[in-house]
Amino acid sequence: MKKVFVYLLAVVAFLGFVSTASAGPVVTIGNTNLSVGGFILGYYGESYNQSLVSAQADNPGMINSNVDNTTRFSGTLAFTRLWANLDNKPEGLTGYVSLDFNGGGIQGTDQGIRLRRAYLVKSFCSGNCDYSPWIEIGQDYNLGQPVGFTLAAYQNAGLAGDEASVPIWVPQVDFGVKFKSGNVELNPEIAIMDLQGESGSENYTTFMNSTSFATYESASTVNATIPGFGIKLPLTFKTGFGAPSSIYVAYEDQDVNVNAVPAILAPKKTMNGYSIGGGLTIPVSYVTLVGDIQYTNGMTGLNTILLNTLGTGGVAYTPSSYYWNGNNLQSTKAVQWDAQAQVHLNKFIGAPVTVAGGYSQVSFHNYQDDQNLNLGNSYAAWSAYSSAPVDKTDSIFVNVEWNVTKSMMLGLEWDNNRTNYSVDSDQSFNSNALYMVGMYSF
Repeated sequence: MKKVFVYLLAVVAFLGFVSTASAGPVVTIGNTNLSVGGFILGYYGESYNQSLVSAQADNPGMINSNVDNTTRFSGTLAFTRLWANLDNKPEGLTGYVSLDFNGGGIQGTDQGIRLRRAYLVKSFCSGNCDYSPWIEIGQDYNLGQPVGFTLAAYQNAGLAGDEASVPIWVPQVDFGVKFKSGNVELNPEIAIMDLQGESGSENYTTFMNSTSFATYESASTVNATIPGFGIKLPLTFKTGFGAPSSIYVAYEDQDVNVNAVPAILAPKKTMNGYSIGGGLTIPVSYVTLVGDIQYTNGMTGLNTILLNTLGTGGVAYTPSSYYWNGNNLQSTKAVQWDAQAQVHLNKFIGAPVTVAGGYSQVSFHNYQDDQNLNLGNSYAAWSAYSSAPVDKTDSIFVNVEWNVTKSMMLGLEWDNNRTNYSVDSDQSFNSNALYMVGMYSF
């Protein structure tokens, strides 16, 4: 990895030279104030046995039995982001729209403009109210999703469990009421949402097959006839240890019509996918602690493992939300959890520097019957297979961020990822990534 530091030095010099933009003035149109901003974001680094910023260690047995690992350098600026804020105080309206340039493919391939979040919020209280009802319409983060300290989160990759460790956005209509009482703030919300993708629609529905074994029927969701549902109860409170602490619990579900392949063996059936989770954030002086846990049933879209295609012809993937086991439709279950901490070092070294680290894991359950291959726990028995669903993956990360100026941040992160596959769940594969993030905000 010696060469990577040469690249990193070049990147620092490049960003320091070109980053000359500054925040523009707020434009007022009628009663609406419009402000624009965003950031230029670049990832640069070296990875071993995985794509640069993904949570999945490649399986060399399924990729190329003659090659144990792959090391490569890569970088992308596709997650550069633009946003606009709208604020109409007389009418109690706020709005937000954000775009990036990762319109297709993994890690910036097939780059194009992508709509991220776009929503409008109406507040029914003006001034300092003890309670404030509100309604939100648009595309925004789904409920019950944590935000951690990994630098991979900027590009919506996360660590183990991928989308289970960073928020994703879905079309929704939310209703909520913000209550304030002394040092406590409660902001419960209820939403109707389009959660079909989380319940497996058009995602991860092809299971492993081989000429040595009969192709086993997978299941694919067809459509949803009713909207999804979500509820979240977040509570913020002051502890006297520093910034306010917060805790939340959240639940969401989506009914989908599922059809097995071939359809003649299993008629269409309505299945209910749901997730339930919670988490807390506790700042104590210059340290911030974060922990989250989530259980999903028929919603593996919340536990997505990024695809890898290193080597020759191999794909490992997230298990399908539902599958046909030969007798009936089954739901895949998963458990994801993480524990992270961030330390602000400005009190010690007099510079705006933070150090963070954490652990994240996701494991899948109740889908082994879909394989039905009766393979032994030996590398030779299954190494010829070209693909398999992930059984479990976990990640450890450590990073440092330096706010060089008010507008410019440089970060360096090391990730270690471990992946187990369904065909031999006792066999672990490891990978590492060392990369730098350079971000200029305007």
